[in-house]
Amino acid sequence: MLKILGKYITAENITFHENLSITEIFQEPVWTSGFAKDFFMDGPGLEKFKNLCECLDIDAETLKRPIETFSSGEVKKIETARALALDNQLILMDEPLNYMDVYFREQLEKAILTYQPTIVFVEHDERFGYNVATKIIDL
Repeated sequence: MLKILGKYITAENITFHENLSITEIFQEPVWTSGFAKDFFMDGPGLEKFKNLCECLDIDAETLKRPIETFSSGEVKKIETARALALDNQLILMDEPLNYMDVYFREQLEKAILTYQPTIVFVEHDERFGYNVATKIIDL
């Protein structure tokens, strides 16, 4: 389903709005080197990214370090903050809680409920789904 929505697979009878902006939270991070703040221009996107990092317990001092020095959990958190901070109309999340602890789940729930993005996600943690989803499709 996510591959169809992400336009990786063509499906009959599905038409996308021409200017639909889709962002994905990948299981493999987009950012693997450099400094996270360098991926945003100054302005509202950078401020939203910093606020989301704070919400996900990534402090300003951590963002001063190169991404190569981040733990896998920190990389997952900045990947999540990146996707939520971008100006998009739809976010696709493939198992966003993989390898993350309960505290991260609570932080992510808070961020989603605060910013209210439109998200389609696949997740095995039913509690997370019931806490943030407005519609659930059981497959």
